[in-house]
Amino acid sequence: MTKLHPGLGTPQTSFTRNKSTGGQGGAIYSEGSLQVVGAFLNNQSSGSGGAVAVSEGTASLAGSFKYNSTDLGHGGAVYNADGVVTITGAVFDTNFAKGNGSAVATTSSLTVSWSQFFGNVAGTNALPSSGGGIDAWLATGKSMSVTDSDFNLNIAKGEGGGIALRSGSITVSDTTFLFNSASAGGGLFLGEETTATISGGLFRFNSASTVVVVNGKNVFVPNGRAIAVSAGATLTTGGVTFETNWIKLLPANGAANLPAGIHNEDPMNPDIWIDLQTNGGSRYE
Repeated sequence: MTKLHPGLGTPQTSFTRNKSTGGQGGAIYSEGSLQVVGAFLNNQSSGSGGAVAVSEGTASLAGSFKYNSTDLGHGGAVYNADGVVTITGAVFDTNFAKGNGSAVATTSSLTVSWSQFFGNVAGTNALPSSGGGIDAWLATGKSMSVTDSDFNLNIAKGEGGGIALRSGSITVSDTTFLFNSASAGGGLFLGEETTATISGGLFRFNSASTVVVVNGKNVFVPNGRAIAVSAGATLTTGGVTFETNWIKLLPANGAANLPAGIHNEDPMNPDIWIDLQTNGGSRYE
């Protein structure tokens, strides 16, 4: 289902084919208070933030972000270094980051609502990156929330086709993950010691696999088609629908903390799947 914010109209400002060379923010670099409803098209940064880079302060963003990119940095459309960023009613379509976070990359507080992430790509085969939609490496004391949003057909050459949470905590509610793909965590990747609470929403037809060479042939090894939960991470779910996805506990020292009804009989065995469609029964693939 496509979700649009009912209170937002036509974007008011256009930013097209701007480029930052040797810095951040292809169209906008902000250190203060920023509020914009815009159409960001084909902007580029040699650093992070293909369209917008928020160094500090506050930023409220809405509108459309399409074909924005970074040469080497993070956040194909938006990069949040140390600000408080709110994204409402935005559409992120076909953005690219050679670094992490093809649409959005953040190390600080981020709130996303009523937004769409469609067809964004993070990294290349030669340089795998995480966060097909959003990559979050949150600093201590920072948090992130995503509400009433869609992540469809996003690709991470590394982890987290829809969202990669590599540190910190996230709350996700009433959000849809469809046809996203990654090397691990097709819909959502949770790094070690992270915390995620998911309520409502849908994970459907997401995929994740890593290519390994066996006897000279490429073999695809699945790695958490819906959600990949790293060791020590805490996942709490309620009212979430999982269809044609599996969750896998990534092999590592320690154990992940999983919701009631989801269990792993042998947490040290990397080939065990946690299959939500069979009420938490583990199975071997």
